[in-house]
Order: sequence, then C-alpha cells, then structure tokens
Amino acid sequence: MTADPRLTVSYLLSHPPTDLGAVTDVIERIRQKAIELGFRHVSDLVCLTTEEDILDSRYGGQPIRPHAVVYFGGALFDSDPAEFGLCSLPVEIEIGGAKMPYAVADWTWSAGVRTRDLKAISELFDFAAGLGLWTSMTFAGMTVSSFRGATGAVEYEQEWLQTPEDC
Repeated sequence: MTADPRLTVSYLLSHPPTDLGAVTDVIERIRQKAIELGFRHVSDLVCLTTEEDILDSRYGGQPIRPHAVVYFGGALFDSDPAEFGLCSLPVEIEIGGAKMPYAVADWTWSAGVRTRDLKAISELFDFAAGLGLWTSMTFAGMTVSSFRGATGAVEYEQEWLQTPEDC
C-alpha cells in the first residue's frame, strides 16, 4: 500500500459586490484560463439565477439558499472534478420573525480538491486575482492569498500555521 502523494487544497474565492453580468464574465474568463492551463473535463458555465433554477439544483435543499450561483467544473491531471465559481448569499436571514446578519455582500465560493498540481491551481488563482477576485488556498499547513492591491498589481500574502510547542 502506498500513501496518496496528493495534497488537500482548500480554497476560497471572493469578489466585491457587483451585478450578475460582471460575475458571469469573470467566471467565464477563469473557465477559459482553466482550459488553457490544461484542466481536464472543463464543463460549460453553469448560471443559476432564478429561484426555480436554484430550487431545482443541489443548492435548493440548503437551509439558506443563495440568490445566484455561477460556476464551472474541471479536474487537474490527478484530481477528481472540482468546482470554481461565485455565489451570492443573503446578507441577513429571518429567524423567529427577527432579522439576523448572515453573510457578507461579496460574492463568495469555498471548496477543495486533492492534487499534486499546485502550479496549475496557483496560476488559475493568480489569474483570478488579476481579474479582481480575492483568492486563498490552504495546503500543508500554509495559506497563500492573492488579490489586486492598491496599485492594481497582484499581491500575495503567505501565512504558516503555528505548530504546538510540545511537538
């Protein structure tokens, strides 16, 4: 029996509030980049924009449903298919007649994939940051975030998780 050499990469994507058309354009450009990078089995763009679309999807059974979801699926050379996109969640929900804050106004996405191909996924997220997304991926005890800074250039932050002192 051999150990699986792939890393689990958890990722977060976020885009400031904007209209659905702008989000659809950005995710389509990221989808095209995934194809250029050699992702396998890249799906068509999926846009769930009506209550009926969302209710008929896997998001319809969620306790708190998104307003809109735009994503595509694709796989790296050694991974199962993963999804990349953005969704708009309600910023407040009603519980027992009272309105409670729930989510931020940003379009967001979180998912994960098991792969050794950190180069391709890093290049995809670097491209996404150039389009105005904030991206973050966590693997092997490290988080790398990329975003467009004040000058318009893509900037990076890296954070290592601390190990317990008794190790």
